[in-house]
Amino acid sequence: MKFKLSNKKTQLFSFDYFVAISLFLLLLSLCLVTYTNNLRRLYEKVLFERMSNSAQGALDVLVHSSGIPFNWENEMSALTQLGLMEGEYKISPAKLDALKTLTYEEVKKYLGLQNYEFYLRLTNLNGNTQWEIGSKPEGEVGITLRRYVFLDNEVAILELTVWCQSFYGGEY
Repeated sequence: MKFKLSNKKTQLFSFDYFVAISLFLLLLSLCLVTYTNNLRRLYEKVLFERMSNSAQGALDVLVHSSGIPFNWENEMSALTQLGLMEGEYKISPAKLDALKTLTYEEVKKYLGLQNYEFYLRLTNLNGNTQWEIGSKPEGEVGITLRRYVFLDNEVAILELTVWCQSFYGGEY
């Protein structure tokens, strides 16, 4: 009789052990899933902040600077920093024309956007595109910034959209 009683105690102990291990593994799995999701959101937030800062810096350089050297459109070989202004918020048509001669990759380098893709365009107030470089993003996560400027004594909008191909496809 003692043998059967001992066997039931062993079965109860095994069942309790199994339930405890199952609950522990379930709790551990939930913690790992929550941690992974939070880490992913944090990574996306940091990436978006970096991308936003890069976009703001690039657009500010374009609308607040004439570039280095200030007459870079005449001395393309000496170009170290892009800038489109010839006065306060007044875009130089000559600088726009000179910018067209640069490749997409060169513009990315001069704007400090090597880790991102971009689309830069100048529109009138009706939304008609007067000038553009880059390709429009399609379904990518990005940021679009706009600044009002003057071109040929008319108000225009300089718009910069910056995005990355993938949040997880490389170091940004």
